[in-house]
Amino acid sequence: MSTYRSCPLTTATLLLGLMTATVSGCTTPQTAETETAMSATAVAFPDPQSAWREGGSYPNLDNLRTLHEGMDKDQVYDLVGPPHFDEGMFGEREWNYLFHLPDGRGGYRLCQYQLHFDDAMRVDGRYWQNGACAQLLAPEATPAMDVTLDVDTLFDLDSAELSSRGQQRIAELAVQIRERVRHPRLMVIGHTDRLGSEQYNQTLSDRRAMAVRRALIDQGIDSQAISSWGVGESEPVKSCSDSAPRETQAACLAPNRRVEIRVVGEAIRAAGQGGR
Repeated sequence: MSTYRSCPLTTATLLLGLMTATVSGCTTPQTAETETAMSATAVAFPDPQSAWREGGSYPNLDNLRTLHEGMDKDQVYDLVGPPHFDEGMFGEREWNYLFHLPDGRGGYRLCQYQLHFDDAMRVDGRYWQNGACAQLLAPEATPAMDVTLDVDTLFDLDSAELSSRGQQRIAELAVQIRERVRHPRLMVIGHTDRLGSEQYNQTLSDRRAMAVRRALIDQGIDSQAISSWGVGESEPVKSCSDSAPRETQAACLAPNRRVEIRVVGEAIRAAGQGGR
């Protein structure tokens, strides 16, 4: 079953944006995501275990939001400190960081961040290894709707293709969004249970979130207003015994198989509500 709840206009951490990173040493090629748009540029990120500042840091978010192109290294240093990898202050063209960013649920997400510098040693590129991390940087916003959809309602087993029933549910949701929120911005987040490998679950959650995003776009929601990503099995809402038969575990873990849709925007008052 899917659940829907309309939230009162209280402040909650909901976020938008995009970014990514690179450095010498032990690196892994990645697809960069800039703060404003997807980039096809391959950016290499260092192994987090090679950071001299083990575990990274918890940055001041206002300082991190203030950082922009054109700043010199002294200004960057004042805002977020020195890079967390073996990179110097002067000739280096790239700085890499490990930041713990609030995830809006009382916890933190470890994110890799990279800055590029031009010939004058001023920032000319800002990148996150994972686009979901950039989402966590946007200022706090007011949620107009917070929707949780049961994956078993949307998809067949181990599938990332919406079923006919799932397509119908998304069509109904799109109507609700248009009726309840003016100028909506959406974040679509896929979740799985813990059955299967971690990598498989991460990929499946990404694909399912993207499928829901595409379906919402097909229903007339502005593509530029929707971001999506998956978190795999990392954010369960229910724990179950792993000693039970697999089918029993699967049934118990059903609440963890979900797609969350957070809608930010101006709530439209129902007819007859409010003052004059």
